[in-house]
Parts: sequence; C-alpha cells; structure tokens
Amino acid sequence: ANDWVLLEDDQNLQPAENIVPIVREEVAVDSVTNALNAVSEVLTTQTVTEMIRRIRIDGEDISTVARDFLIQQGVLEG
Repeated sequence: ANDWVLLEDDQNLQPAENIVPIVREEVAVDSVTNALNAVSEVLTTQTVTEMIRRIRIDGEDISTVARDFLIQQGVLEG
C-alpha cells in the first residue's frame, strides 16, 4: 500500500522483539494464564505485521482487528 515495501532483514541486524505479557501474581489465575498462553502460541511476526497493516494503512479499528485475529485463531468464539 502507498508504494511501501516491507523490508526483509536478510543480515539479521534487527533483534527479535518478542511480545511478553506481564501480569500481577494475584491476577495470574489459571483462566488468565491459559488465555495469555493461547494468544502467545499463535502470535507471530507475520500476524502482528498484518494486524498493524490493517490498523495503520486500512484504518480499521484496533479492537475489531484484535477480535478478528482471536476468532480466526480459535482463541475466541465468533
């Protein structure tokens, strides 16, 4: 879009930027940790890039993009 090109880091100059959830111990009950693990399991650089494109380029609502992702990945029911 907009004549932009996604660059490939073929020389591994950019370190991994992993997304890590942080929660207080008192709220880290099984249901919360299970939900976070389910999301972490399917969250990849490719899916994050696609979601950012939908938000920044296509102008879609953040909550809609996030919900679509969770439904597509089977984390949420539609």
